[in-house]
Amino acid sequence: MSQTKLEDLSILCLDDHAFMLDIMVARLGKLGISQVVTGETAADALALVNTDLKAFDVLLCDLNMPDFDGIEFMQALSASGYAGGVGIVSGAHDVVIEAAEAFAGACGIRLLGTLKKPFTTDELGQLLSKALA
Repeated sequence: MSQTKLEDLSILCLDDHAFMLDIMVARLGKLGISQVVTGETAADALALVNTDLKAFDVLLCDLNMPDFDGIEFMQALSASGYAGGVGIVSGAHDVVIEAAEAFAGACGIRLLGTLKKPFTTDELGQLLSKALA
């Protein structure tokens, strides 16, 4: 993927707050990324991922969701065989985020990093640039 540009990435954004999804999509747009799909539940995201494991280069997800918590989601994502990059976007306490990061690594998830809410467009761009490496 080294010849891929940031603008070419296909992104799946997962957050149970529509307002946060709007913010993510707007910031991705500022980075020139237009291939964005959003979901409000982990089940929706897993269904999309399981339909085509290569459809999304990056999955941006919150840790607090009504149907799965972040740990359960990482476990299900790993079991699906998804090999794209994952970025955690969360307002959770640092201890929770660190646990999710450790669990993602233990599950073989390609974790690009974590963004604390609220995050800037520059921070998002830096995280996504790791997907190109």
